[in-house]
Amino acid sequence: MHTPLETMTETIGFDEQTRSLYSFDAFKDRENGTILRHLYNYWVTLPVGAHGLPHEDQCRPKVDLSAKVADMVSWIDTTPDDPLNFIIRDHVESTIPGWGVELSDKPLCNCPEMEMHTTACAVEYLFCKHERKPMYHEIDQLIGGLKRHYTRIMLPVENNAGEVDRIYYATNQLQPITRVAFHVVGES
Repeated sequence: MHTPLETMTETIGFDEQTRSLYSFDAFKDRENGTILRHLYNYWVTLPVGAHGLPHEDQCRPKVDLSAKVADMVSWIDTTPDDPLNFIIRDHVESTIPGWGVELSDKPLCNCPEMEMHTTACAVEYLFCKHERKPMYHEIDQLIGGLKRHYTRIMLPVENNAGEVDRIYYATNQLQPITRVAFHVVGES
């Protein structure tokens, strides 16, 4: 059993989430055989660029990996100065309307109904960009009446100047997404 390196818990109204950052030892133990592990194995074997990360021109998971893995990979364009304006690219499909490919080519801040999730993602992507290291989280949340519990890997790549303008990511659902009905005490 692995202990998180850090955990953040947040509640706003009916929305709540716990986001735990884990080590890569934990990742390797927990994600053996998953899409996250396949994506990481691909990323870690890429040639390292002049500044220590795989170069964004060499990292092409949508082309180089099997369709099963490639279909689960998205990326974040981290070129805007404000992390809330980072752009979601190639977002994966979702059975939840508004939570899938509809998010592609839009800034993180474009989802006000998911504000708590969006803000946490912006902070995590910004940290990954500046630290220039992969990150692995477990996220358990209830947002907008939807209960989600999943893990996510984020993998930064560098451009010619050595800056991280792109972070690839994928998620692994630990439980099926469910809708939660709220009943306010005192209502009939």
